[in-house]
Amino acid sequence: MSFTRSASDKIKPLVVFVNPSTAVSTQVLVAEAGVQYRIHAMACVTTLANTVNLRSNTTAISANFPLADNGGFILPFNEAGWFVTAVGEGLFLNQTVATVCGCNITYTKE
Repeated sequence: MSFTRSASDKIKPLVVFVNPSTAVSTQVLVAEAGVQYRIHAMACVTTLANTVNLRSNTTAISANFPLADNGGFILPFNEAGWFVTAVGEGLFLNQTVATVCGCNITYTKE
């Protein structure tokens, strides 16, 4: 798949990071009317064995990523995006274990 963009239509990525330490959904990006978030890159590391995923409000938009102690993953920049929230919904990081989980997320607003 190839994307062609004009000079005025360049991707202008934003970056956010979170360090949740509870076994719940943590809000990463606040819902905005008429806006959806496209996740272009992500790095995530957890201190204890844990399973993490991304959600658009309460709906999963990623697979469950099972991580070992001090394990993690990196999703390199993808112009098409790895995950997309529904329009008007926030982005949440869900984890199954109450442990520190550091994530950096590169995204755009559409």
